[in-house]
Amino acid sequence: MSLRQDAEQTPGSLRHLGWEDPSAPEFTQESDIHGVLWEHFNAQHQADEINALWPEAHYTP
Repeated sequence: MSLRQDAEQTPGSLRHLGWEDPSAPEFTQESDIHGVLWEHFNAQHQADEINALWPEAHYTP
């Protein structure tokens, strides 16, 4: 599970949900009928996002 504050979101709101799947060939996003954004990604996609936002983390899955 990952939690992150986002100053552009209303406090207490849900920004997105995600599934880490080792077989995901690419990072994808899709909104459901309630407007909730669902992300589908593998561990390397997650590491790439973390390192893009916080390069000093040098995160590896």
